[in-house]
Amino acid sequence: MRTGSAWARPRTLPDYLWQHPEWWAVVLCASSWAVLVGLGLAGGPHAGHVHAPRTLGYGSEVLHWSLMVLAMMLPFHLETIRETAEISLWRRRNRAIASVLGGFAVPWLGLGLVVAALRSSPLAHQREAASGAFVLAACWLFTRPYAYSLAACHRQMPLAAKGWPAYRDALCFGAVRGAACVGTCWPLMVACTFAGHSLVALGGGYMISQAERGAFRPRRRVSFLLTLGLAAWSLAAAQPLPEGHLMGATSKAFSLSPRTEELRIPIDAPTPGGRFVLRMESLKATELPPAYAVYLNLPRGVNPKKRPDLRVGVLAMYGIMEATAARRPAPADGLTFQFDVTTVIGQLAKEGGGPVRVLRVAFVPNHTKGATRVTVGRVALVHYRDPRREGSPERPQ
Repeated sequence: MRTGSAWARPRTLPDYLWQHPEWWAVVLCASSWAVLVGLGLAGGPHAGHVHAPRTLGYGSEVLHWSLMVLAMMLPFHLETIRETAEISLWRRRNRAIASVLGGFAVPWLGLGLVVAALRSSPLAHQREAASGAFVLAACWLFTRPYAYSLAACHRQMPLAAKGWPAYRDALCFGAVRGAACVGTCWPLMVACTFAGHSLVALGGGYMISQAERGAFRPRRRVSFLLTLGLAAWSLAAAQPLPEGHLMGATSKAFSLSPRTEELRIPIDAPTPGGRFVLRMESLKATELPPAYAVYLNLPRGVNPKKRPDLRVGVLAMYGIMEATAARRPAPADGLTFQFDVTTVIGQLAKEGGGPVRVLRVAFVPNHTKGATRVTVGRVALVHYRDPRREGSPERPQ
């Protein structure tokens, strides 16, 4: 048991941070989760829009992979960071932690470069790819390499006290732990990537890792069932929409500036039932533009913040520059967003006392700085029938 003033109950924030040297790794992990959740809730690059046939450029895929590794894998190595700080000289404990984290990141970054290259293929965006990867992750739990890697996650190494040998030993220690972590979790992380970094996949993957590495005895049966559940979800959640009816669309391309823009789209009389999807296709920009909140039939002179019920989604422009530049094997198709606006269309019909005949789409930027313009190929409203009323076995999203 530790005694003495250095390990007494902390009375100030600096004392608390000194007794918990892993605090900045926790901040790094929490920040990564915040970015991933923000992208998912805001209709980010993998959650709110669809690309044909790709989602992000190579560099953006690597960045997204890095965020996923920090968010999902770093929490299981906080004890490693504490051990490194305790056996290092106090004056260089933060440098030792940084060296261990650097070594830990090397194996994961190497795998991320390969996975990002695979994501450039249209096959990596098929629902079968994600489902197959989750099945592989479930089967991997019962292999000998997985068992060896899980044991290696607890391997210890002596660290030099100071000088370049201290940096070398810390880097090697982190690399050994990182390689063991890759050996246990690589199929699961690849599956989460092929699932488009969905929040469901990320949350489920973290729960599976927690069941395996957060318990004294790995709960492999629980992890196996959870992983198969994610495989089934990746198939069910990606069911394609049935053939839809185009109700109205813009006749030519237009551009968005860093200020509120509105366009009018005459539409056919909505048919009762089914679902309505608003599509914004082929968004391109050579510089990073602001994000745009999309509203339908916003009343004149009303602050958009006072009508959140009319907001249908957010155009998060993360990855737009990569999607604009032509790179093999995918062409420069830009970004394509789609939002389910069934509820808003029904609300507008109820408020107007009749079917909506003109759709006013407002684009509200989150800031007005700069002069970057976004080219939009087309905005369209598509109606998908309800197949359950027609005896069809298909179900829309």
